[in-house]
Amino acid sequence: MRDVAEMHGVPWHRIDADECLPFSDLPGRFDAEPTVAVVERAYQRVEDACLRDHGVDVLMAGDGGDGVLCSAGVPPRHLADSLYSLRPLRAAREIDRWRRASRQKRSTLYWFARHGLEPALDHLRGRSVRELRGYGVPAWIDPSYARERRLDRRAGVRHTTRCRTPGLQATWNGVWVMSTCAGAAGQRATPYVTRHPLLHRPLVEFMFAIPWEQKVRADVDRYLQRRALRGILPESVRRRGGKFGYSQPLYEGLRRNRDWVDLLTDRPRLAERGIVGLEPWREAVSQARFGRTHTDKHFLAALSLEVWLQQLESFSAEGTDLSLSPLSTGD
Repeated sequence: MRDVAEMHGVPWHRIDADECLPFSDLPGRFDAEPTVAVVERAYQRVEDACLRDHGVDVLMAGDGGDGVLCSAGVPPRHLADSLYSLRPLRAAREIDRWRRASRQKRSTLYWFARHGLEPALDHLRGRSVRELRGYGVPAWIDPSYARERRLDRRAGVRHTTRCRTPGLQATWNGVWVMSTCAGAAGQRATPYVTRHPLLHRPLVEFMFAIPWEQKVRADVDRYLQRRALRGILPESVRRRGGKFGYSQPLYEGLRRNRDWVDLLTDRPRLAERGIVGLEPWREAVSQARFGRTHTDKHFLAALSLEVWLQQLESFSAEGTDLSLSPLSTGD
């Protein structure tokens, strides 16, 4: 950020993220639906104040970049396309080229099964081309609930419209999920409008239309974006090999805030409804303080539902007519 600000001479208003870690504030207002943003109330408050103080009308967000512009963190699901199209020799050449160029020192069999055969079979059977394959149902989900709701089966259901190939399907799944998350952010009243330029439809359609070899490579992610931004971004940023993850500050915030732990474990509504086992869920929250979860996505989804159920119960007890309430209320 410093390099970009210095190159273009733009103002830089810094926020000390350590002062507003996730879980710093307890959830306040009621949300119309469960949202993982409930753990970010402190940062949202500070960010809103900063933007309001500097007269900002529009916030440009980078949501969708990993999926649309082909980040290295996204598995190369397009390697299944040739296999799905019954071109095994081409599939073998492409998979072997990626295997040799990749930093993952995996066997040819692993690459063929994980990035070729599995996505092709998922797409053939009309199932989601999944990134979280193999994780299964979290141990803290009540086994009878998991069986009754057939969670293992539902986890593989494709929620988006069908695309021609597994690679396009995986990209479209990612865009759909990110667009849904961006839309949920509209529940929160802000003094500015948030735009998502990387989800702009012409850009998405362009990235869908061009050949895979022109937009993703084993040795570099966001290939076209890096080329397009030559001379616009400092080289230290344009050629950056990675970025900071979200997990460490997330669970450090939970570790620091005992009130959140109590909120999630004293009388969990998820347990009352038979969705999770009481003691397994309490153990899961305790372990999460040290960064141990089934997956971040599973844990945050359950957490956001637990908070929402508590808020719904509280508002109902107060006699609030939620059917006539606005999408969000003041803090």
